[in-house]
Amino acid sequence: MGALGKTPRLVHSWGGKLMGATMWCWILWRFKHDWRDVLGHHDSLEPPPLKRQS
Repeated sequence: MGALGKTPRLVHSWGGKLMGATMWCWILWRFKHDWRDVLGHHDSLEPPPLKRQS
């Protein structure tokens, strides 16, 4: 059967799981910090308003 019939090695299996977990962590982290840009009218390039000191 050649290379197609072989099962993946343990290191490849764990490497794929690690890459998948890293991808999901990055996606969720980006959504957590950028959800205003994605869902709202917030412009991330505009600086926040300055607070006035009384």
